[in-house]
Amino acid sequence: MHAIFDAGSGHYVATRIEAEDGALLFKIRGAISALDTTAKTFQIGTAVINYASVPGADVPANLANGGCCA
Repeated sequence: MHAIFDAGSGHYVATRIEAEDGALLFKIRGAISALDTTAKTFQIGTAVINYASVPGADVPANLANGGCCA
């Protein structure tokens, strides 16, 4: 998927979405919001990301609301 950030709405607008046969991994990018370091969750858009199973050493030290996750 390719998208352009719309600063007015704070959302990304998809310019192309293409299915990949047999994809095992997916990547989501966007501004982090609703970071909860106790529950180990954050949101990108409306998607809730749970990073509880990520080893602490692999969690970026600068993980913060407004930051970017790629």
